[in-house]
Amino acid sequence: MLFLISKSANKEQSELIRLAKLGKQFEEFRIAEIIARNCTAWDTSKDKREGLLPEVYYSDICVYEKITGEKYNFSKACKKFHIGEY
Repeated sequence: MLFLISKSANKEQSELIRLAKLGKQFEEFRIAEIIARNCTAWDTSKDKREGLLPEVYYSDICVYEKITGEKYNFSKACKKFHIGEY
């Protein structure tokens, strides 16, 4: 009986760990999406003096690469995060 309780507890703990990992992946995806939206907005902005500062744009690109593992590319980001008409 003790073995069954222990096995059940391990299964529940494994499920909690799995859900925590999924939550972290979703959170990273959302952060990458927000950064991609900021970067694509900058790329399409006609007046660079208003809105996002250039230093924020360049640091966002670095964070985007760190989170996604790929360099920021306007077209790829639009497709990946369904930005605009892509």
